[in-house]
Amino acid sequence: MMHLDMVLDPFKDKKTVARAQRIAQIADSDPLIEETLRLYTTDGISMARYPLPHLVPALSPKQIQVAFQKCMQDKLAIPSLGRFASQLIQTSYNAGNNGFTLNTGDFLFDFIGRLEGTHERKLNLRVEGNVGDYFGYKSSHLDAKVLGSTEYNLGSGSQYCSFFVEKDIGIRCATGSNRTSYTVQGNMGIHVAGSAMNCEFNLHGSIPKRGLKDPHNMEPLECVFRTDDKKMYKQLRSWLYSWNGQEKLNRVELIR
Repeated sequence: MMHLDMVLDPFKDKKTVARAQRIAQIADSDPLIEETLRLYTTDGISMARYPLPHLVPALSPKQIQVAFQKCMQDKLAIPSLGRFASQLIQTSYNAGNNGFTLNTGDFLFDFIGRLEGTHERKLNLRVEGNVGDYFGYKSSHLDAKVLGSTEYNLGSGSQYCSFFVEKDIGIRCATGSNRTSYTVQGNMGIHVAGSAMNCEFNLHGSIPKRGLKDPHNMEPLECVFRTDDKKMYKQLRSWLYSWNGQEKLNRVELIR
């Protein structure tokens, strides 16, 4: 069997055809990956909607990468692939594995979420590329690093998680989040931290002109916002003060 490490970084290899052949060769020669692809291609959409983790094989993190790349390469039910990948990751984690990596490139996979680690053993996920809506949705004890951008509702409903995003994030980040930290190197979307409680935000980009306030959500409570930009510091103070004329026990800190 060809070694898995040879094919797991598809965006640095310019020989696309040769790479695709290597991925196919590994997938076809590994019984567990083959079974996983059979399950996904025959019942992928319904399995994504109704999680059945006991039916999903417990793959290693590297096997998950290969299976994920094969689905991308063959364009297998792309809209459901984020949910299915989440099931594979959770099943593998439950079997004792950790340290997962997904190479997404420019694909925007939605609903990579509902991932559950533990206080003693956080679930570690690294995404090399961009992700779509609801990344980290309703997850707990997840430590996620995105080397790209995210779309709508990053980390919504999450608790005891940490998110690092290298580029920009979309609207409604952290809605309903609790005891979760967010580090964003890029720019912020509008409507941030609605109903968030006891969260930390380390912000290094810019805030849109429309501001952060979401008229449909409650204000954040007991959250800490940190920035190294004086302009953003003033904007954050003004935004938090706009909720009923007080900062509601939130704090804004200027990193010097």
